[in-house]
Amino acid sequence: MKFRAMAVDANQRSYWDVVDIPMVQAGPTSMVSARQEAQWWGLAVNQPGEPIAAGPNEMHLTHVPRIVWCMTGHIENVMQDGQIFRYGPGEGVYVNGDALHHSSFPAAVPTISLNVTFPGTVDYKFK
Repeated sequence: MKFRAMAVDANQRSYWDVVDIPMVQAGPTSMVSARQEAQWWGLAVNQPGEPIAAGPNEMHLTHVPRIVWCMTGHIENVMQDGQIFRYGPGEGVYVNGDALHHSSFPAAVPTISLNVTFPGTVDYKFK
């Protein structure tokens, strides 16, 4: 399965890419991946209109690889090259720990995201 991903180029600039997550058919309408080595998971809640500590265009690193799933609201991520990806409930993105990006939550309702963090500091190889 091709999955939207944050990546880093040879010049250490972040851009949008895809990562391939191997899947197997689990039933007539469902697929699953092999068991992954996640370290932890958590829920994040962002309120509409929350002030952004470093300003509206700050860029940050996570320093860990993770998948972020939007559960409610919308999430908007901007890469260093200016490309924007906006996603809503049921959609997610893989985050390379070194991919500098800006996140905002433009929904009129609180944004709740499920974050699954993997071992390592930068990239995670899916099984």
